[in-house]
Amino acid sequence: MATKEKWHISPEIGPARCSAKIQCRYGDQKHYATEAEAYRAYEQQQPNQFAGVSRKHLARIGFFGSKSKPEVKAILQDEGRPSPPASGAIDDPISLKEFPDDPKGARISEAVRLIADGKHIRLHSEKEYSTMLYKLTDEMDAQGLFKKDENGNPLMGPFGRKYVPINVGLAAVPGSNLFCGETIGVPRAKMPQTAGVPTPGSRGANLPADRFNEHGEINLGEEFQQELKDLGITVEEKDAPPLQMLKASQSEIDGAKIRGIAQGMYLKACRGENPDPPKPSVVNTQGYLVDGHHGWSATIAYNSMVENGDLKMPDGSTPPLANLRVVEIDLDIGSVLDYTNDFCQRWGIASAGL
Repeated sequence: MATKEKWHISPEIGPARCSAKIQCRYGDQKHYATEAEAYRAYEQQQPNQFAGVSRKHLARIGFFGSKSKPEVKAILQDEGRPSPPASGAIDDPISLKEFPDDPKGARISEAVRLIADGKHIRLHSEKEYSTMLYKLTDEMDAQGLFKKDENGNPLMGPFGRKYVPINVGLAAVPGSNLFCGETIGVPRAKMPQTAGVPTPGSRGANLPADRFNEHGEINLGEEFQQELKDLGITVEEKDAPPLQMLKASQSEIDGAKIRGIAQGMYLKACRGENPDPPKPSVVNTQGYLVDGHHGWSATIAYNSMVENGDLKMPDGSTPPLANLRVVEIDLDIGSVLDYTNDFCQRWGIASAGL
């Protein structure tokens, strides 16, 4: 590969940097000198793939697609507008800043309704976003946003009702990373995860029975980290930086799953247990999340509710804050996502779906 060729188009994640530390898996295809050139080629190949890509990210790399620089600048500064006239499209978000609220949380109810309808919205504070996440399933119950059988009864799973997936990544707080504000736009269906139910007959499915939990899932985090270390890649587990500094790489986050994890953290605290999320999130040295978006989001939601005094222990005291651990990988985000997808395919772990 010529030295100037630094970017390729990954079938899993789109434009990605060719790592200097891991041999590029796409040596037989065209490469590009800059990220913007790769994005231009990607737009020609996949013209409908930019719905979830952060305009701020595209502006940072100098790629504007069919929009001019002034148009992109206006989008980046856009805090949304009321509906009507706002349509709720990615470049015409609906602002709820002026929406009337009341003690019962009318603005939160409206936010959930709009997200469930696929609308992009703007909330006016991180506290409001966190409150929406923690109260999400209550609102989904009230609005009937759960799966039903042929008789209209709620479908039940191992953890209670099965909710209709809604993507809280459609909501944003201007000036904040929460929760997909700095996303590179990878759909969740293409995101790797190193834990899950392996495909029958795969390498993961042939592991000893004691590696599987009660849901038939395996966690390959240790194997993944060891494989990277064997390649000479620095991998370090440590406390997370301030959580608002981390950035989502996927463009879709399941709100009901966040609420479930956050509620589980609170129940653990009430039992006198450590409320930390069950596993560390995987990040790269740029602060992009590779795996563990929901644990990160749930930790923010839980800690925000504790700090605001909205959660109390049974004796009236304040619950302990949760601490998120991260596994930091010294690779750029394109390389680490490509490599993680390759690892998961070899072990038979499917990508996540919303």
